[in-house]
Amino acid sequence: MMMSPKNVSQGLREGEHGTVEQTLRWTSRIPFAEHEFSVLFSGEIGPACASLWVWVTNVEIDRKNAYALANHGGRKRQGVEDSFNVQKNGGFGLEHAFCANTIAAQNYHLIL
Repeated sequence: MMMSPKNVSQGLREGEHGTVEQTLRWTSRIPFAEHEFSVLFSGEIGPACASLWVWVTNVEIDRKNAYALANHGGRKRQGVEDSFNVQKNGGFGLEHAFCANTIAAQNYHLIL
């Protein structure tokens, strides 16, 4: 973040427990091997709690798209991750042992 001190945006969004104060900070063009990526931080203070979210993306972030990436991209992805976490740790038995046969693992996942 020290590389991009002007890349900050503050605003409000509606959370599930009420209005959330949100501060977005980002930096782009971080080199990694032959690739470049961007990092987006979202610090939030809401009625129920304070939290910090961090996303890494290949999309170049700017003031125009930072809010949409955080609130319509990153948050949607979190729902997908939560779904897999429930399947893996919720007693359904979707563990690495089922990866021995790829087709069987896919079938088991579809049944879940």
